[in-house]
Amino acid sequence: MNILENPRTCDNVHVLLEEILHTSESKFSEKTIGKLLDDLSRLLRQRVNRDLLYQVVQTYFKVSYNSRINKKWEKIFKEFDSQSSSESKSVPLGDLVDIASIFLQKPLGKADLLKLSSLIEHCAGVRNVFDVQFVQLLVAVRGTLGPSADSSIKEGTNDLDQDLIHSGVKVTLQIFQFMPNAVLKYVTTADTSVLQSILSTLVSLLLNKNLNADCTLLAGIALAKFFTTFVADNTVETIKNVLENMTAVNQLDLGTCGTFKEMSGSQTNRDTESQNVYNFSFGHIAFLSGILQSAKLQLLAEPTCDKLVGHKRYIFIEYLFVQLCGMSEGQNLYHLFQVLNVWYSVAFRLLAKHGSELHVRLFAEESQVVQKTLDLIWKHWDSPVDGVSERASAVFSTMIQLHVSECRYHDEDDSVFLSKMLSQLMEMSWQMKGKYRLLSSLIQYYGAGKTLKEHPALPHHLLSALHSNYYASACGETYRQLIQQAKKEMPEAAMVTWWSKGLQKTLMNGLESSNSTLRLNTMHYWLKDTLLILPSSLTLLLGDFEQKIRHVPDDGKSELLFAWIAILKTAKALDLKPCYDQSLLVACLHHLDDDIRAEAMSFLCTSQKKADSPSVSDVCLLQRFLLCNMNVDSPSFRQSFITQFRHLMVRVRDSAIGMVKTGQLSPELTALIDFVDWVVVLCVSSLFPASCYQRRVTALQLIRVVFETLVSGATSNRRKGLIPEGTVKLLQAANRQQKWQWFTRESHCAILQCIEDGSNEIRELAASLVHRYFTHRDRLQDTEKLDMGGQILDHALVLCNSPKASDSESGALYIKIVFQNFVLSQRKVYHVKDLSGVADITEARGATEAAMFFLNLLMEKIKHCMDVERRDVLQAAKDFPAHGLVHALGRCITETENLYEGDTAMIHVLAEKVIVLCADLVQRMLQVLSGDTQNEDVAPSFAEMGTAIEKAAGTEDGGEEDPALSAEHQIILAWCWLNIKECCVLCGKLMEVFHVDIDGTSGVLTVKDVHIIGDLFLKVLTRCRHKGAIESCLLGFSKYCQKLMSCDDITLNQIPNQHLQEALKPVCSNRTLASSVSRQSAGLPGLVQCILAAESKLRKDTMLHSTMIKLLEIAGQEVPGDYDQCLDLAQVHAMNIMKALFRDAGLAATMLSYACRALMLAVEALASPAWAVRNAATLLFSDLVLRMMGQKVSQNNTSFASSTSVVEFFALYPQLRQFFLDQIQAAVTGQQQHRLHLHPGLFPVLAILAKLGPSVGKEERRFMSQLRAPLGMLLGNPILAVRKLVAMAMIPLVDRKEVMEQVEVLIQDIPAHIGQCKFNQLHGCLTLMEKLLLSCGSEIRPEDKARLNTQLLQKSWILDQSNQCDLVKAKYVEILMLLQTPVDIDVVRELDTGGPVKIGHGQYEKVSTRFSLCTAARKTFTELLTCIQHCVCSQQQEIRRSSLEWLQEELKTGCLDLPLLSEIQSLLFSQLFVERYQPNLSILLDLLHSLYSTYHIPLPVLDTGGTVERLVQLQKYGTTVRAKLLPVVAIIVVQGLETENLSILKDFTDMLLDYSQPTQNEDFRMEVAKALHIAAPRVFGSGVYNAAEDEYFTCVSKLFKTILNLLEDEQTDIRWTVSKMVGQISHIFTLCGQKFQTSCLNCNQARGLLCQYMCKTFLNSSAALQFLCSLVYSPGQLTEALASLDTAKTGLFEQEEANIYAEEVITCKLLQKCLKASVQSMRNIDRQWVSSQVIAVSGELQNALALLMENSAESDIFSLVSQRKIFTALSTSLIYVDLLLELCQQHEVPVLQHIQDQYISISKRSHFSFLLEGHGCFSV
Repeated sequence: MNILENPRTCDNVHVLLEEILHTSESKFSEKTIGKLLDDLSRLLRQRVNRDLLYQVVQTYFKVSYNSRINKKWEKIFKEFDSQSSSESKSVPLGDLVDIASIFLQKPLGKADLLKLSSLIEHCAGVRNVFDVQFVQLLVAVRGTLGPSADSSIKEGTNDLDQDLIHSGVKVTLQIFQFMPNAVLKYVTTADTSVLQSILSTLVSLLLNKNLNADCTLLAGIALAKFFTTFVADNTVETIKNVLENMTAVNQLDLGTCGTFKEMSGSQTNRDTESQNVYNFSFGHIAFLSGILQSAKLQLLAEPTCDKLVGHKRYIFIEYLFVQLCGMSEGQNLYHLFQVLNVWYSVAFRLLAKHGSELHVRLFAEESQVVQKTLDLIWKHWDSPVDGVSERASAVFSTMIQLHVSECRYHDEDDSVFLSKMLSQLMEMSWQMKGKYRLLSSLIQYYGAGKTLKEHPALPHHLLSALHSNYYASACGETYRQLIQQAKKEMPEAAMVTWWSKGLQKTLMNGLESSNSTLRLNTMHYWLKDTLLILPSSLTLLLGDFEQKIRHVPDDGKSELLFAWIAILKTAKALDLKPCYDQSLLVACLHHLDDDIRAEAMSFLCTSQKKADSPSVSDVCLLQRFLLCNMNVDSPSFRQSFITQFRHLMVRVRDSAIGMVKTGQLSPELTALIDFVDWVVVLCVSSLFPASCYQRRVTALQLIRVVFETLVSGATSNRRKGLIPEGTVKLLQAANRQQKWQWFTRESHCAILQCIEDGSNEIRELAASLVHRYFTHRDRLQDTEKLDMGGQILDHALVLCNSPKASDSESGALYIKIVFQNFVLSQRKVYHVKDLSGVADITEARGATEAAMFFLNLLMEKIKHCMDVERRDVLQAAKDFPAHGLVHALGRCITETENLYEGDTAMIHVLAEKVIVLCADLVQRMLQVLSGDTQNEDVAPSFAEMGTAIEKAAGTEDGGEEDPALSAEHQIILAWCWLNIKECCVLCGKLMEVFHVDIDGTSGVLTVKDVHIIGDLFLKVLTRCRHKGAIESCLLGFSKYCQKLMSCDDITLNQIPNQHLQEALKPVCSNRTLASSVSRQSAGLPGLVQCILAAESKLRKDTMLHSTMIKLLEIAGQEVPGDYDQCLDLAQVHAMNIMKALFRDAGLAATMLSYACRALMLAVEALASPAWAVRNAATLLFSDLVLRMMGQKVSQNNTSFASSTSVVEFFALYPQLRQFFLDQIQAAVTGQQQHRLHLHPGLFPVLAILAKLGPSVGKEERRFMSQLRAPLGMLLGNPILAVRKLVAMAMIPLVDRKEVMEQVEVLIQDIPAHIGQCKFNQLHGCLTLMEKLLLSCGSEIRPEDKARLNTQLLQKSWILDQSNQCDLVKAKYVEILMLLQTPVDIDVVRELDTGGPVKIGHGQYEKVSTRFSLCTAARKTFTELLTCIQHCVCSQQQEIRRSSLEWLQEELKTGCLDLPLLSEIQSLLFSQLFVERYQPNLSILLDLLHSLYSTYHIPLPVLDTGGTVERLVQLQKYGTTVRAKLLPVVAIIVVQGLETENLSILKDFTDMLLDYSQPTQNEDFRMEVAKALHIAAPRVFGSGVYNAAEDEYFTCVSKLFKTILNLLEDEQTDIRWTVSKMVGQISHIFTLCGQKFQTSCLNCNQARGLLCQYMCKTFLNSSAALQFLCSLVYSPGQLTEALASLDTAKTGLFEQEEANIYAEEVITCKLLQKCLKASVQSMRNIDRQWVSSQVIAVSGELQNALALLMENSAESDIFSLVSQRKIFTALSTSLIYVDLLLELCQQHEVPVLQHIQDQYISISKRSHFSFLLEGHGCFSV
């Protein structure tokens, strides 16, 4: 191949072509062939040596190629075609014919067909050769199309080579397309059998259901291309004949002149029924698609008639439309609408070119095209099939456009039809997504002004839809179309007026909504379009919102602030440059609401120009914002936070690069450099060992953003987001200022220690940062200390030998870092002994040698663990668990790029060892779980597994069984499944990463290795029941199947199929299985799912279809009468497998074709005598309904928004029509024969019908009537649940316009008196009536209400005492309430008299109480109060409870007057000491609290102490009452502050402090927060306790500690509640010098203000100083933490901390900072106390220092300080010492020198430098 190195000359190319023709193909690389083709292209452009074509074609046929090389061949063939015809004639045609003949004589494969396809399409010279060899070409192509037509249709074979057939069909189409002369010449010959066979085979391919969709569509196009091109006479009738008789065609006979003769079977007379419905298949759709794409417009405009419909005259395109609509029933909806789109696009071109010539009105309102199209759209506009709804909308849009165009051709008004359609859409519920897409199309042609004028409710509909993300995009498009169309219709001034009157208020309502989903959707979908299309609206919006903010109290500003900042951010993104109030921006940045803060940060960070430098004021605001938001626990806020910060860093980088290019160090550049440096310091300091998860993950993500933006990492080989070249100069400029020196040993250690965090996310983030950015030695400073890699490896091996999964995973990450950063990068070799860790470090000659040594070391360690296991299982599980080392081995091998630099042999040896090792380890784990004596072919039961583990643990004592698992049992069980998990995951990764080769010459893995891995997976999936092991195994098995099925070798492709058949073999045996693998068939469903999902990703479904046929057959078999309940049935496994397949989203589209059969099978299986079958059928039914009903879009179960309509459902699944009718009729028959009979299939059918939504259009009316008739009979079922479900199922079957009529019919059906009544039937009718009224919502007209009320009151005998059925009474009263019937029915007094308890009595009491109260609420003040008094003081507890619940609802609406509320409060307070029912007590306490906190109505308390004592006695009624007492007690205590002493307040604050502890129940902590809202502002603001200052401070200090506890609570709602309370103490802001526009501060801001307040208010109190110091430091805390190191930890799980969110170190630092700021102003300092404190804490520090020095001698990376408890105790001690030293210095308290030296010694350690210097996160 040295010839390519010579100058490019024509001779060299000739020589090279000759050499290729005589050399083995495998010796030429893709690069060599690519160079050759480039040379040829150059020579052909120079018009040199045209006789090269012979050699080129000969080479083309010899050398294989890929898609990239094929493009170069195509380019060369085009160069040949571009030469003159005279030159082309000089080509030696005879020689080319010989080449083509030799090529066509052999059977063509896929690669040959691809070459042939390229030649036919791109090389005219070679096409001339094939003209000569045309018959031979047809014969060769015919051999690639599969079996003959007869065999293909009869056998229905599914083992076709679909790739080969697809290529053959493509070549056939290209022959028809590019060689028309040759085809015409052949058609006129006598013998056309070959072409006849090809056409027949194409027809058979169209009818083959096992062929994939792409191949079928291509066959349809090829067949249509032939008919539309080469059939000259009577083309339309010929195509119609083929289409209508396709399933009967066995042979196509060609006559002369290219005209078809009559086809066999076409003359047969079809009976009447078969004439109306064709047996349509997907092949018909494909053929129609081909006709539309290949036919000329003139052909489509030809007249024709339909013999089946009264010889009606059509034009051909209309006939095709009718045929297409007849194919709408079935599962090919996506392709149907795709073809329908093609039809409309062709119709558009036809109308544009021949519109004036057509005598047929295709798109008039009454035309069948429009009507049938609308019917299809109504059925499928919200179809769950992907892509169908979008294409239905596109069809509608084109139809409207064509209607308008056609009307203009005929000078007709097009607005009539558009107005009618618009009105019809507006009458539909806003909960129908499809209407919004259609509205967008209508508005475009009808006009925005007319639309809004005729339908002013449209904005309200759109705003309602924005409540759900499901509708948001569709209604956003409608809004956009509305204002875009308005802009076209009106001048800007008129449009502003139109928009402000019609849309502005709606937009503002959406932006200021309290519903976060609504306001975010309004911002994303409406606001941006408004400002983009109408920029002048910005001034109107900002002005209105700023005016509202100024006049609204603080508690109502949150929504307004969000709207204001959202407008600002959107305007800035559109470069509108809005003016704004800086104080409002600050309020948004520090607001409590996450959405407001996120939008404010986005406003600061984003800019339309990427190189726009942030201003100095923006940088200051961002620094403060970042400091306060590092520990926010909202994932959505954190995601937005990181995204916006990334935008900011890009701006900083690009703007700074521009400044650096000037060559001057400007103040702006210095500010940007300092800011970035400050951010990194903040993040690194936030990684301290005691930080919470939120702070750590935020810090690591911010560090990653900074490094990705400014630093080129070791593996940053991505194309997107590459570092600009100027970044290097920027880094140098920063380094010259001693900035951006991030890669220090301290930073490295801080990030390294995060790898031991308990969170996977933090571990992976930290490991990724260390690997990418701390790899190169020149970046690390201070590396002359003890070798870092050795320390990490030593520590990693210790962690890997831990039985805890989190520890072993951390150890594995450490080992991966050592491997990548030290072994490979620095070629270090670590010699490790079994017990003593790293013994020696040497340097290898190459990276490969070092890597092999290291990986062999890990495998030796694993083998050592297995050796220990053979001797002692328990010791191995505790001390040598192996799974951490297996995890580490897998990460090192599979997650390291370019590991062996192409040394395939070495990789193969290594992979083989690893696979064998994993197989042995898994085998041993399975033996441990089975007890070594179990049959290997049978999976052990759970009991047998437990016995085996207890035996291995040595805990079999034969005594009484303990339900709790022993620690040893837990350790062995976790050890087994973790080892299985890691081995399976590792084998899966090996299959994913390494190449598999059948002969072992070019791949890493051989067939033997593949079989070992496959056997490993099958063993786990069939012999193990542990859920974690099975799920992990499925992860690896999925990669295994995908890799094998994507290989080119057919032997490897068949391996997953072999596994599938092997797995299904026992299931297909038509008997109960010999072994039980219960728990939803364990790993069997997952095994089948992985194989079929892997096939689906290759766009194949052969195995899926065959598997589903088998499963449906097995699941439908009857259960034998003598089955063993201890063994699993094959039917159960079949249904469990189908459940897994239907649940897989990747298989959803294909599986929907089996949904009907599976659903019918599941429903019928509910009648099985075997419980296991019924259970499996129930689970299958659940998943089927979720898949068939589509996406759930509303959490409201009664809402139609979450359902498919009746028409859509039965259009998708037409087979279910008769099945549902049969099931319902069977239930009716059973009810008539046996009163209490419940048909097993009734509930699933009713459940599906109940979730369907209302339909649009006139389809399915007859069927719905057929369903309603038997369902009406079931309304009288004696089972209450059945009656309710039947009523819900009938709602979708009633047209929305007929609801009132149906209700009147039901009222008329109510008997005139009790003697004629059947109570079950009456209750069912009333239930249906209630559901119908509820489905109308607020759309019931007043006149309808009045008419229904009149009719209902005529049936008031239902409430007579003679009626003993309280259920019927309750339902009747509920209907009266729905209709707001103005009638006086005093049922409460009747109920209050007591009497025998009847069925439904409680419900009747509840409903009647609410009805009486609602009626009284419409009357006078006195009547309502009297009714409330009677209900609240009733003897019946249900009446009392119902009345209290009614009061709760009314308080939320704010409809009750203040004088009435005052009377109600007195009544409730008196009732509080009488009530004894616990739920009622809880509601009473809630009501009293709400009345005081909302309306500030004081409680009628005379004796504070006595009242509190009486309230405390109520604690005996349970924890809920005890918790809810706290806010009420707070009210009483606050009211008595002026008159009572402080003893009550002290007791109350003690109670609050006790209940605020993190160990308390969450309900208690929340009620404490509510109590603080009442008590804290009053106590902190009190100024009347100067005489009792110490007592007062005691109360204040307890409240302060309580507030601190709750501000760090792990529950967000509790923190927010307390933070709002702090913001309400207005004088705190004044004292601390802060002024905000809102009191809703975030928690960190509130905590800082409160600490400042405490330090400044009690500046001169000695007790206050000692109290605040006690919060910083607890004596003995450090000693206790150090002592805990000696405590043995034998359990697998540790007790978590009570509050994982709190950060004691941050709080202590904050208090210290506030105290130090006030030190100089303090008076009356107790110097003796200060001195004693210094001595006491220094003693603890001295002991800690000695231990730390001893520990750091072994490792300065992983010291004791990295442990959370030690770091917290030591940090708080140092903070306290620092504070004491400051006090000593300012107040001249003598301190011993050694104490200061000791403090300085510890503070210099890297762990505490940020802490004591107050940098980073400690600059709070």
